[in-house]
Amino acid sequence: MQSFHISISTLQDSWSDLLSSVFSQILDFPDCKFGVAIPVLYSSICDILSVQTARRFRETLASVMRRIGTTYGITSNGPADRPKC
Repeated sequence: MQSFHISISTLQDSWSDLLSSVFSQILDFPDCKFGVAIPVLYSSICDILSVQTARRFRETLASVMRRIGTTYGITSNGPADRPKC
């Protein structure tokens, strides 16, 4: 039973690393592309935040959420409207 737990844990870590890399690349998008991608991904990001994830991945998602706040004017230092391409 312990080897099953270890393999599940390793699989979760692998997925967390992969998704962290994907979301890091999304963070590099210019504002107009970021603004197009996020509405498609937002529900999934919220779902991911509701489960346990690796620390690195949580930090990456936190960065994505901060960028959402500034891109959509949710936070005080962001534009009021969605970016135009």
